[in-house]
Amino acid sequence: MEEKDPETKREVNQRLLLQNEEQADDLKQTQHKLAMALADLQRYLQQNFRKISQINVENINRGDQASLGAQEANVQQERQFQRYFQDTHEQIAEDCHTKLRNLDDERDELYRQRGKI
Repeated sequence: MEEKDPETKREVNQRLLLQNEEQADDLKQTQHKLAMALADLQRYLQQNFRKISQINVENINRGDQASLGAQEANVQQERQFQRYFQDTHEQIAEDCHTKLRNLDDERDELYRQRGKI
């Protein structure tokens, strides 16, 4: 197998560096999009939980005791969703941070290799 000339090695290295940077940019954009979509969904669910809560309170005030249990279940379910959203947000942030750190390590290695060419 023949050895690549230094110019070809530099070109390959530069291409790999660009790919690495594009991956990092894409990951950051995807993370932002996921965070925004998650926040939108969370707001939507909060609005609907509030509507359900208002209906339950109105029914309770009219003497409907079954609505009391429904309201308690509604509050519990809202708390579960809030925990789920928080956990999901943290997991996405952690996963993206780990991947970005790996990409940074790869980029550092590519710069070291370029310095040796």
